[in-house]
Amino acid sequence: MQEAINYCGSRSGAESSKFAAAGLTPAASEHVHAPAIKECPISIACRVVEVVESEKFPGLTHIFGRIVSRSVAKEYLSTEGRLLIDKLNPVIYAGDGVKKGFRFLQES
Repeated sequence: MQEAINYCGSRSGAESSKFAAAGLTPAASEHVHAPAIKECPISIACRVVEVVESEKFPGLTHIFGRIVSRSVAKEYLSTEGRLLIDKLNPVIYAGDGVKKGFRFLQES
């Protein structure tokens, strides 16, 4: 997923279909209009609750959301239904409106 994350995170969906270009499959969401990604084992659907334009940094927008649903692939859950943290390979995104990047915490 690292290549797909780098590709999708560095382009606008207005330019082209990120799903097709990154080889990802859109999946319908029951709770929001935006599609989930079939290949992602964890999906979090959110609704926008507030959009704040930065006065200090023009062009920088903060979007606040409320989680309305979550789904996790069964292989990422214990028999008790708890998240198996050791199976995760988290990614950190950081950006300041001018420069952005991703930090992959584990190499795949």
